[in-house]
Amino acid sequence: MSTHTPGPWQLSPGANDAGLIVAGKSLSDRGSVASVHWRESQEEFSANAHLIAAAPALLEALEACIASGGLERSGNDANAQNAADKARAAIAQAKGE
Repeated sequence: MSTHTPGPWQLSPGANDAGLIVAGKSLSDRGSVASVHWRESQEEFSANAHLIAAAPALLEALEACIASGGLERSGNDANAQNAADKARAAIAQAKGE
């Protein structure tokens, strides 16, 4: 499986009520990763775009938490184990596994 376009990603204005998620500081750096189109409201559009733009950083943070064992240091705490399981599932989803 290929790896994703490295971050950081950020939101850049697009045409026709769309926003572009770009890799780097601008579209000319490394190009567009995704486009986000207007939905129900400006707030929803903005929230969706920023969530997508944060994806590489979120994946990196989850991988660091799992690698450090930080989510599982609470011993037999079911909440910590549940959080670790969710983190692993999200990592697998992000990697297409």
